[in-house]
Amino acid sequence: MRGLEVRYFAPPGSSVHDSGYDPTVARNLVLLAIALSACGRTELEALATRDTQADSSVNSGSNTGQCNGTWGFATQHLYSAGNRPTSVAVGDFNRDGSNDLAIVNMFDGAVGVYFNKGAGAFSSVSYNCAAPVALAVGDFNRDGFADLAVVNTAGTNSVGVMFNQKNGTFAPEMQYATGTYPSAVAVGDFNGDGAPDLAVTSQNDYAVSVHLNKGDGSFLARATYGAGWALSSVAAADFNTDGFIDLAVASGSNSVEILLNGTDGTFGHYVTYATGNSPESIAVGDWNGDGRSDLAVADYLGGSVSVLQNAGDGTFEPRVSYSSGAAPTSVTVGDWNADGYLDVAVTSSGSNNVGVLFNDGSGRFGAQATYATDAGPLSVATSDFNGDGYPDLAVANGDDATVSILFAQCQ
Repeated sequence: MRGLEVRYFAPPGSSVHDSGYDPTVARNLVLLAIALSACGRTELEALATRDTQADSSVNSGSNTGQCNGTWGFATQHLYSAGNRPTSVAVGDFNRDGSNDLAIVNMFDGAVGVYFNKGAGAFSSVSYNCAAPVALAVGDFNRDGFADLAVVNTAGTNSVGVMFNQKNGTFAPEMQYATGTYPSAVAVGDFNGDGAPDLAVTSQNDYAVSVHLNKGDGSFLARATYGAGWALSSVAAADFNTDGFIDLAVASGSNSVEILLNGTDGTFGHYVTYATGNSPESIAVGDWNGDGRSDLAVADYLGGSVSVLQNAGDGTFEPRVSYSSGAAPTSVTVGDWNADGYLDVAVTSSGSNNVGVLFNDGSGRFGAQATYATDAGPLSVATSDFNGDGYPDLAVANGDDATVSILFAQCQ
């Protein structure tokens, strides 16, 4: 249960941890404090913003792409969030051509939808939810508008689907039972019918719940597949290139578990690959350009990112470890120096920064370049928010109740 208890409440390096933090007690207090109400829209609010100078550390390696200087994130723009933002996802919810944000505000029992007003400025609408901890985006009813899947923990133990009303507003969630203490959700078309399905990790059940889409945005009851213990993250990709989406799950046994799709939306027994200490988040990308999906894993207690290269058949080479900041919580993927190779960004909640590991083109990564965030960054997502063609970063800062937008720049 460590993934949910520590990642979302008091990571090492925080003042609570230093003063004798007990994750079990903290979890129980928080779960009691969350109001279990149906999802519904609340008031529209404008977000205050301020600019702060970010860390000046940038990567000055040879891969500068079209940039004659160095790549980095010169400033962070801070927006107010709700209480304890824990998860951030990207989607163009009102179809205006600019990507928006959806953020779980855990202690408020709410999801905030942050509309991009152009040039990376945002305003928000908040929706009360059961007991949200994580979310993902997908067009579940296939109407051309991005919907939300929200993981609810506490007494709810469900995944809630919130349909976009074709104008960027969302209907109350339709809940589907998961295992006990669900922690993360991934979206993928597991049975090849063209409708996005859901995979949800559960902390206490040692399992992944797979919910197949009926085709209209409603879902079948879960099918359960064993996948280690204390599951904290799940990612979906075709690892063995058979045309069907597989699963990668971060386990408290200091490993990532690979569940290959049986080509019909069912999954076989998991295969285990070692990671660093306490894997917390998984991202998928082709690091070495061989057309195969590789993995990057944030190792929370290891202070590192484990990179696992796909051997070409859905099995993985032993991990290569790269140092991150203290208590890394979330990883995402993007080409931040425009050299055609995917890089890795990782939030470190104990260091209050986001680090970028630049790919040298062979699937190896240099030392991270770090950029300041607010306190306790817990989740990171990437998109071009200001329309300049460069992928930017959005970071949910759990301790300061803010969202950092970091714009990529050639300096």
